[in-house]
Amino acid sequence: MRFLIETEDQLQELLYKGFEKVFIAAIPQNYNYHPALTTINSLYIRDLKSSQSFLIPILHHEALKLETDVQEIISQYKEIYTLDKKFQLHLAPNFEGAIDIGFYNSINIVDSFCPTINHFYQKYPTLKNLNALIPIVKLYELWENILNQAILEPAPHLTPYIQFASTHVTDAFYNIEKNAIGLDINAFDDYFDIPHKQYNVVENSIYSQYNLYNTTTRPSNHFNGINFLALNKDTGERQAFIPQNSTFIEMDFSAYHPTLCGKIIGQDFVGYDAVVEKLGIEKSEAKQKTFRFLYGGIKEGLEEVDWFKKVSYFIDNLWDEFLENGYIENPISKKRFYGDKLENINKQKLFNYLLQSLETVISVTKIQQIQEVLKDAKTKIVLYVYDSILLDVDKSEKALLAQVKQILEQDGFKVGLSYGNNYNNLKKLN
Repeated sequence: MRFLIETEDQLQELLYKGFEKVFIAAIPQNYNYHPALTTINSLYIRDLKSSQSFLIPILHHEALKLETDVQEIISQYKEIYTLDKKFQLHLAPNFEGAIDIGFYNSINIVDSFCPTINHFYQKYPTLKNLNALIPIVKLYELWENILNQAILEPAPHLTPYIQFASTHVTDAFYNIEKNAIGLDINAFDDYFDIPHKQYNVVENSIYSQYNLYNTTTRPSNHFNGINFLALNKDTGERQAFIPQNSTFIEMDFSAYHPTLCGKIIGQDFVGYDAVVEKLGIEKSEAKQKTFRFLYGGIKEGLEEVDWFKKVSYFIDNLWDEFLENGYIENPISKKRFYGDKLENINKQKLFNYLLQSLETVISVTKIQQIQEVLKDAKTKIVLYVYDSILLDVDKSEKALLAQVKQILEQDGFKVGLSYGNNYNNLKKLN
């Protein structure tokens, strides 16, 4: 098989070719497992100019084991593209500088399995080295088919957003994902019925996995039957999640989207008290009316408040811009929302896309700053839920919390703190 690199001479010949732009995918031992809990089975490489492609087996029963350093092979290439860079980073940190083509042409790897690979996954879903049993030519063909779907030109078209997302979004969420969340196993088993816990549970901890390829750019986090961003507050299931250090600290933005809207229109959010005073209603109702206004365009008398009037004016102008240009653009990440890629779009839905996109890019920027502060600490971010982060805090490092809070509150944002010994038992700090 000419595509297979099994000897040191063949590897040196491959590296000597001097490919400038390559696509690389590290193939894990089992795609069902969280990438932090698996290892590399083989390495797929394609030259984007000539479309020559190769498979370097690392741990496969059909091929000779090549005694080589995967990191060193990857480091030989200056311009690297990959699919799901966040996944790849778990397997090989040298993917750090790669461009993630998934941000312009996302393809689900599991959905691309051929009948042969599906047969193995249905018969041996939990086998940790499953891909070592699958005919090696089928693993090669899998990535040949994926690349033939994903790349329609010698190299992907690099937009500012793809560069931003590949550099910042993937790194921020990889660095959250690699921090497992502590578990009370007994409580976990009481609340969650998961057939294959081994996919993301190890000892007394669990790994979550973010999906970054959503239309709004807002990440989701659903893995192995658990939606980590929609854990129910009322059933008690959150008590299964506990700190591995000393305590959980949740920091959440107050009125995150209204604050973002204020930045968009150039006027700070008036606050719920102003709505209470203007309309003569309770504060809880003022919050509900504000949310219905922002997310559904339901005015309910709020057009009498100048701030809401300006937001309405912005939404109308945004829609006019969209109709004229065929797209709108996130001013920070440069992500463009094109009309031909948005289903059942209307002006309120378009505005919500922009809000969620701005929310994500601002959160990512702040998360990366926090991760830099915590890079040598035991305290870690273990979960991100749109308007909040959950920190697993070591008691000896409480002084770091002031720096974290300061980062979140930069540029006029307000943050509340809650603490507790499990995720269900968080109490507000004054």
